[in-house]
Amino acid sequence: MPQFDSEPAAAPGASAPPPCTLAALKLQSRWLTQFAANVTSQFGENGIIAKALSLLPGRNGWCVEFGAGNGVRDSNTFDLVDREDYDVVLIEGHPARFAKLAAGYPHKNRAHLIQSYVGWSGESRLDSLLLGQTRMPINPDLISIDVDGNDFHIWSAVVDLRPKLVLIEFNPTMSNSVDFVQPADRDISERAVGIVGEVDMIANRAGIDRF
Repeated sequence: MPQFDSEPAAAPGASAPPPCTLAALKLQSRWLTQFAANVTSQFGENGIIAKALSLLPGRNGWCVEFGAGNGVRDSNTFDLVDREDYDVVLIEGHPARFAKLAAGYPHKNRAHLIQSYVGWSGESRLDSLLLGQTRMPINPDLISIDVDGNDFHIWSAVVDLRPKLVLIEFNPTMSNSVDFVQPADRDISERAVGIVGEVDMIANRAGIDRF
């Protein structure tokens, strides 16, 4: 695991804004973004995950990602499996994509593959899929949720799992003053994911703090 300094810092060459201002609060809330780096991820997630995990005690070497695609391209978990010897649960619902995942994933000895779409009720809930079909502990180090639309509803349906770190997509173009969550609908994929406040509400219920 890469080693990082734990204190947030302003961007190189930038002067820190005065304390107790909106600009200062925004800088503090985004301090993890200074560690953004891609190995296989799209938007710096690999570096942010590495830094966040470096701050967490008692890691068990388990991570989860869905829809996984081929498990490598645009993956938030492959770097952990490839360089940190993590076990991973990869969930992919599309039959053709799952076939490519099953045939081509490089670390099959540490990969637990599930062909399913993740939902928010019954056997499609993340709790049911993970705890019912794998030997994964209830507290994996990381769960990466990125399904371009129903992320909030999948996350809100989690009851039994207690992940140490959750990476979940939301719509950053929406103001925090807008209380909006996309309706639960498998046929909608609009990236109109619940805003930060709504995601925080569910995290607090599960005893998870937001970085």
